[in-house]
Amino acid sequence: MSKAMKFTAFFIEQYSGVKQMSGKDVYNLFKKTGALTYVYECADALHTLGLPYLIEDVDAYMKQK
Repeated sequence: MSKAMKFTAFFIEQYSGVKQMSGKDVYNLFKKTGALTYVYECADALHTLGLPYLIEDVDAYMKQK
């Protein structure tokens, strides 16, 4: 499994805990809004951010879609 894929799975798990959603629901939301691709493709940069800022960033990305 690639580092980007591991990071994406980790972030889905973290996001689901913060937002009190199931991992499946988060995955489907991310896929529908394009956030899944965003997190995967930008994993190298995103993994350097703290979790609160990362969640805020992904939420902002999804609102634009």
